[in-house]
Amino acid sequence: MPEPVASAKMSLNEADMVKVGKGAVLAVTAAALTYLAQNATDIKFGQYTPFVVSGLAILLNMVRKWAAAPPDAPPVAPPVPAPVPNDPTAPDPRRP
Repeated sequence: MPEPVASAKMSLNEADMVKVGKGAVLAVTAAALTYLAQNATDIKFGQYTPFVVSGLAILLNMVRKWAAAPPDAPPVAPPVPAPVPNDPTAPDPRRP
């Protein structure tokens, strides 16, 4: 996969827009979940209030796990390119 090209000053390329879009989705999701977490206990769901509040706690934990990177995850290495057949500069695998 080719490396993304840096955008010129005062302009945005497609890679920049994807990053901005991901950040916007994360920010809106966090704001919505914060609002729900603060106001869920004030909304009256009748006899279903305990289920709604516990379901919201599960949802918040799922989003937190989804958004966070695992602390012991190794860095992702770029893929190794496949060798080109009959490349004269490639080392001979039969020679030590």
